[in-house]
Amino acid sequence: MKAIELIIVAVLIFGAGCTQQPPTLQLTSTGEAFFVHLQEGFSGEFVRVVVDGKEVFSGKPTTDPRLGFAEQFAGSAQTTSITLTVEIPSKTFKSTHSLDLTKARGIGISIVNGEVMIIQANAFGYD
Repeated sequence: MKAIELIIVAVLIFGAGCTQQPPTLQLTSTGEAFFVHLQEGFSGEFVRVVVDGKEVFSGKPTTDPRLGFAEQFAGSAQTTSITLTVEIPSKTFKSTHSLDLTKARGIGISIVNGEVMIIQANAFGYD
């Protein structure tokens, strides 16, 4: 192979491993699938996300300022009407929201000026 062909192959292989794919949603007999993107305002502090009393995420997400994206995960709920709670224990911060998954299966969560902002969409601009 010529040097340029090797470079192109390397770029294609590397680039394929770097793309972020949204989680695949599979509806199961046990619930309604959804996915969550933690977006703006996450700075490495411990965060918990609870849906209908069940923890669906815990970790220390950090927003990538180039994308406005920190973390993604998927879950399922018993119904399309869910109660989502975001907690940051170190700041004694807790915010609870009622959401309807029939509007969209994707939930974007940002923290702006100390408040949780939620956007529902089936895809986000950086997907």
